[in-house]
Amino acid sequence: MSTSYLPSTVGKIGCAIQGRGLSRLCIQRKLANHVCKTSVNFQQPRRFGAKDKKNRTNAQIAAEQERKRAARKRIPLLTIPHVMTARDIVKTTVRTPEQVFLAKALCEKQSFVERDDYPLNTKFQHPLLTCIMKKLGYRVDYIKTASLEMHQNKDIIAKPLTTDISILKSRPPIVAVMGHVDHGKTTILDALRNASVAQNEAGGITQSIGAFSVPLPSKDTVTFIDTPGHSVFTSMRERGAQVTDIVLLVVAADDGVMEQTIESINMIKRAETPVVVAINKCDKHDAAPDLVIDDLQMNGIECEDVGGDVPAVRISALKKIGLQNLIQTIVDTALMHSVHYDPSMQVQGFILESRVQKGLGNVCTVVLKQGTLRVGQILVAGNSMAKVRSIVDASGKTVKSLSSGEAGSVTGWRTLPSAGQIALQADCEAQAKDALKYREKELEVLNAEEIWEQVSEKRDIERRDYENIRATYHTKRKRQAASYQKLLESSKQTLSVPVLNIIIKADVDGSMEAIMKIINSYNCEEECVLNLISYGVGQLKLSEYEHAKELKATIFLFNTDAVKDLDCGEEVTIFKHKIIYNLVNDLREEIGSKLPLVDKDIVKGKADVLEVFQKKKTVIAGCKVTSGVLTVNDVFTITRNGTLVHRGKLSSMRQRATTLSNVTTGNECGIIFEGHVECGIEVGDNIQCLTVEQEPQETSWCPPGF
Repeated sequence: MSTSYLPSTVGKIGCAIQGRGLSRLCIQRKLANHVCKTSVNFQQPRRFGAKDKKNRTNAQIAAEQERKRAARKRIPLLTIPHVMTARDIVKTTVRTPEQVFLAKALCEKQSFVERDDYPLNTKFQHPLLTCIMKKLGYRVDYIKTASLEMHQNKDIIAKPLTTDISILKSRPPIVAVMGHVDHGKTTILDALRNASVAQNEAGGITQSIGAFSVPLPSKDTVTFIDTPGHSVFTSMRERGAQVTDIVLLVVAADDGVMEQTIESINMIKRAETPVVVAINKCDKHDAAPDLVIDDLQMNGIECEDVGGDVPAVRISALKKIGLQNLIQTIVDTALMHSVHYDPSMQVQGFILESRVQKGLGNVCTVVLKQGTLRVGQILVAGNSMAKVRSIVDASGKTVKSLSSGEAGSVTGWRTLPSAGQIALQADCEAQAKDALKYREKELEVLNAEEIWEQVSEKRDIERRDYENIRATYHTKRKRQAASYQKLLESSKQTLSVPVLNIIIKADVDGSMEAIMKIINSYNCEEECVLNLISYGVGQLKLSEYEHAKELKATIFLFNTDAVKDLDCGEEVTIFKHKIIYNLVNDLREEIGSKLPLVDKDIVKGKADVLEVFQKKKTVIAGCKVTSGVLTVNDVFTITRNGTLVHRGKLSSMRQRATTLSNVTTGNECGIIFEGHVECGIEVGDNIQCLTVEQEPQETSWCPPGF
């Protein structure tokens, strides 16, 4: 029916056009019904009365239900959140704001007033939202999210510190040692506690957070946290800066302020933590501590030497020069900033590191900020809980309690919490379970909102140039564990681009985090596709080994091993590493081994052209071999003034009338090239005899910091 017929016919059926869009559709339906009724051959459809409905057969009832189901299926279904703004509805339904607010007026049975601008931030929820979507022509299914209101009061939160000075006691300050790699952070701690940690560390570099208490000659105790300096351990340094009372920034006097030094300074600024600068290696002949202070000033650290408030101590950790002055400066800084704790308060700690340890299960390195941790207490960290089974202090001794300001390893975790989470004490196991339930519900809501945002964003992309944006998105995406089934199917196909499947296992969560940062930096998909099948903390399991065998994957183990009784055959390549540099090198070599072989020229012999002869159309180069051997079947090149001018095979190689197969150093011969040499041969040219060998090529991928 033509829409031009609408105005003249509306009056006949008692309708009024109140707007455009949806009301027009409604009017068209009524007009169609009106036209049918007024036509000559119109027969009113038979309606079932109460008696008819009672007398319907089962077949008729089933047919009616099937018809209704089919009609419902024809209406598109949208999955939406419980609350939506008008702007969200416009984007989702591809309708105009006018149509959305017209549908709202119809649902509320109010008159609709047209306007130039509509309040697109207006929020709608069920049942009005359902009615609006129905008027717009959609069925809805709401994202299933749990209600948080009923669980809100059951979460465990950190209690504030009391202001009653009589209750508070002083505790050991927590000091994070930060700085660039190989600037002597661990060596300083060795000197302070008269131990030798740096010599025992793989490669001489710290690759995980070490937390331990150091008793000082003044009978004070300081808890130190040694953080890695390499660029891939950024997150671990960030955790160290957040949990500490003081940061000891170590800068080498011969190197000055470096990349990770600047990164550490930025972390200190974000955490607003007091800082003490230790200028190490002042005993070296090329040490320049004054330049270090100037560099620090340029990066926002004002030392006392230039009128600032940051103490800077010149030391030599290796020769133990200036250490007493450094210790006193740390203690004075701690006293200045009043580091106290309430012994009767709820336990509040910080998960520095988490790992799976053979014989102990899930183990976490915890540093306490408040309270006293005892065996048998209940802890909650993130979505994990623990009934403390054992506590091992910094010296390796099993203890029954841990005081504030101290660090130790805690066992009894049911699941492994992530490093960086806050550990809080629960009064009982029931309270801990209620808190975990609430946090799980909260996570569901956050995930649902995130899913909705992703869906909305995808719909926006589809309305624009989707293919181009999708390609851009894929180049920037983060690597996720690949689907096992898809990988299994693709491994049976012949692909144009080589594929490397890998499995990675590490000893602690922090190391795994650093390795994943390296994997996420991979950007050479056009050379070789890198599929991360699985990764995690702990020992290599049988199921993971079977997956690797099935998918022909390579396994990388960092500071860990396979479970006991796992028979690792030669079918799977396994790399075991304790130094992250070596892991990256082997990974790059494995990627290179998947790439096609490249030709490499090996020089077998060299000769100089002494004279050139012309015999009919044949050009003969009279040469003398200066090194190696010339073999007639190999490839030869001509170099003139350092520039390659010809490459090809020989027709023959002669000495007087004798045809030779090879000529050694010091001998002369005549060389005839196959075909025509365009550039010709001149006296003084250099001729090389080459043999071509194939060798693996290197990947162009190089992770940041390597």
